[in-house]
Amino acid sequence: MQDDDPIFPSLLARSAAMRLGFAVVLIGGTWLAIQWAVALP
Repeated sequence: MQDDDPIFPSLLARSAAMRLGFAVVLIGGTWLAIQWAVALP
């Protein structure tokens, strides 16, 4: 059953990776914005 449809797990992993990447970009962007605002004189 696992070998019958290898598309579903890869699709699920792709969706999870996209969500994880989006969260990392969002958190990283927010952190960089805060660092930039704090570094301003």
